[in-house]
Amino acid sequence: MNFVIGSLLAADVAAEKSLSPVVWFIMALIVIFGIPFTLWWWKIADQWADAEHKRFKPKTDTRERIQIKSPTSASSKPLPEPGGQAAPDNAPS
Repeated sequence: MNFVIGSLLAADVAAEKSLSPVVWFIMALIVIFGIPFTLWWWKIADQWADAEHKRFKPKTDTRERIQIKSPTSASSKPLPEPGGQAAPDNAPS
């Protein structure tokens, strides 16, 4: 069985060493029609993408902006201790 498969594969390899004119013709058709078709497809896709960008414009953010400043910048007092007790006014900084 392996001999039959091996001989068939050997015959296929020998036949494929030179490509037939049909294969060259099909390859030429793919190149001749494939490249312009691809460029045309990209052009249509770009037009579609531009239309989608116009259709779904980015929304402006109208939320109020709040800036929280550090407590040390508003006053010169040190931050409270982690236990909840405020540091004395004469504490070294």
